[in-house]
Amino acid sequence: MMSFNGLTRCIAAICVLTIAPGGSAQGIKPLKLITLEGEGGFNDVRLGTAHDLVVEVRDDANQLVGDAKVVFSAPSTGASVTFADGSKTYIATTDGQGRASVRGLKPTPIEGRFAIQVTASSAGHVGRGTINLSNSLAGGKAVVKTKSGGNVKWVALAIVAGGLAAGLTVGLGGSSSTVVAAPTPTFLTIGSVSVGGPR
Repeated sequence: MMSFNGLTRCIAAICVLTIAPGGSAQGIKPLKLITLEGEGGFNDVRLGTAHDLVVEVRDDANQLVGDAKVVFSAPSTGASVTFADGSKTYIATTDGQGRASVRGLKPTPIEGRFAIQVTASSAGHVGRGTINLSNSLAGGKAVVKTKSGGNVKWVALAIVAGGLAAGLTVGLGGSSSTVVAAPTPTFLTIGSVSVGGPR
């Protein structure tokens, strides 16, 4: 018959084996989350539109993980978004390309930056990440198409961190060029189109 002291030693030995470094529980590698769409995006509060979110899930061998559960969680207060069903949490499943996406988000009427928490899990493996977004009353992007001298020109304006940043892409024939202006331009004139900054 086993004595009380002997039983205690057995229990202690079992505990040591359970938590010993290098055990199977610690050998599980985390999943990798890669944001393909949404990072750094601006949501238009005035129009009620928000960026779609797309993430890719890979394992420790950098292989795509299909059929993984991916949970997107938005802040419950302040600047944030709601998902298509009106909730702050959305659960998706990765496809054969290891991708999970969220469509139809709506920004809350509060301006500011925020982060959506993303958690992926598959076969006991877990990976976590964040997608940083901003809500803006000024909107994220306005595109104007004009014609000057038979050539089509595009003017894109974006509001970034409270300042006005202007990105200009001009296409002529088969070639194109891109010019990025200073963060706080005061006036921009292209052909017959004039865009003025705040006065």
